[in-house]
Amino acid sequence: MKLPEWTRIAVAEVPSALDPAPFLQAVREAVSTGGGMEKLPYHCLQDNLIYMIPEQGEKQISLRAKYYRGPQPKAVEVEVICLSEGLEIRFLPPNALEKRIWPLKGIHPDEHPGDGKLIIAYGAAAEREYLEFDDVNAIEQLGRSHPSMQWQKGIRGRRVWLALSLLAVLTMLVLSFAYFAGLPRLADAAAAAVPMEWEMDLGRQISEKTLSGLSIDETRSRWLDTFFAHLQIPSDYPIRLYFARDSVVNAFAMPGGTIVIYKGLFDRLHGPEALAGLVAHEFAHVEKRHSLKSLFRSLGGFLVLSAVFGDLTGLAGVLVENANTIQNLSYSRHFEREADARAAELLLARNIDLAGMQELFEVLIAEGNRGLEVPEFLRTHPVTQDRLEFTKLKALNQKPVRNEHLATAFDSLRRDNPPMNPAD
Repeated sequence: MKLPEWTRIAVAEVPSALDPAPFLQAVREAVSTGGGMEKLPYHCLQDNLIYMIPEQGEKQISLRAKYYRGPQPKAVEVEVICLSEGLEIRFLPPNALEKRIWPLKGIHPDEHPGDGKLIIAYGAAAEREYLEFDDVNAIEQLGRSHPSMQWQKGIRGRRVWLALSLLAVLTMLVLSFAYFAGLPRLADAAAAAVPMEWEMDLGRQISEKTLSGLSIDETRSRWLDTFFAHLQIPSDYPIRLYFARDSVVNAFAMPGGTIVIYKGLFDRLHGPEALAGLVAHEFAHVEKRHSLKSLFRSLGGFLVLSAVFGDLTGLAGVLVENANTIQNLSYSRHFEREADARAAELLLARNIDLAGMQELFEVLIAEGNRGLEVPEFLRTHPVTQDRLEFTKLKALNQKPVRNEHLATAFDSLRRDNPPMNPAD
């Protein structure tokens, strides 16, 4: 049985929560009795299509927003329709995604109102979705559609929102700039605010996942630990060093104190002073939380939103799932200069020749200038001429003293068959 053409007002998919039987029966009765459109229900189903017939005087509220979901989300333009039971999210072209329905009971209000945007969330922490409204009138329209719903934490009432809307209009350009340009600062602030115990637990999980994918030389790793112990650098972090059997020219530090040095980079170092410079540099990344901050920046949008909603559990889960990115994180030039300064300070205090750091930089720059593939360390730790000049300047008037303990550990690392234990 086919519906008359004049009943086909609009077509949409059948919501999963809708029982189609009563509507199909109503359509059949309306058509069989020759009844008019006024006898048809609001939603009528036939052939698995739902025919939506607006009631007299009804007007759907439609808003534009940005939709975010997943560990590395990108803003997706959507249209948000206010339904009686919640919000319907329709993805705009070219995004051919199925629409989403957010029931009201699962929607979380904006935790930090007053910033000129409305950011609401939906779902459990591990699978949370977000809608960001730039329209200053969004809260008023949502409130008109669902007056009993609290859209922003701690704020109710239209008058307050009218005042905030006026303020948002005046500051919209500033906030728009801050959203894009200020994201690194927000990520750094979020990383600096997390407890050290949380960072170390996160580092343990990331280390387990990362090291399981590397070929670790346990004997040389113990010698690296001994080398660091002879540097006598105090730390609140449990520093552990690992020697990876790989020709990749790289080294990296993880949140919480784990440092990995690849054979490909170690083989290019000519003495203990160069290794001391490398280890001190990576230690500075740990101490300054550069690895954690860079992780936050690399997943900035999702992490900042998670931090805003206080979702540390979901945040840790996303970071561990993306542990493979830790080896390829690119530190900013500011982080590199900060690590250089701290490493130089540590070496000078221990009378270790800064020529070793110069040698490290010169070797890496020479590798990059050979016309071959750029070493991974140069990609993740950009070495510039000003960094080399900085170490030369710091080395002026230095009177270094050779550290025999460091030399012994370095020589053991260079041997084909180093002693099983540093004490042997």
